Amino acid sequence: MVERTPRTVNAILTEREREIYNQRRGKRQTAFLAGRFSVKEAYSKALGTGISQGVGFQDIEV
Repeated sequence: MVERTPRTVNAILTEREREIYNQRRGKRQTAFLAGRFSVKEAYSKALGTGISQGVGFQDIEV
């Protein structure tokens, strides 16, 4: 499991997504972050690139 630190949040979420994330608390924050991570990872895999091969978390906004 990934630790939910400010660094992790900033790496995964765009600025607009962080605004929404910060409006949530507790389990809702965790679910929001996990959901965005999963969608972005799946999208990058569907492109055939993966996150580290040209497409980053900041390049995808959900």
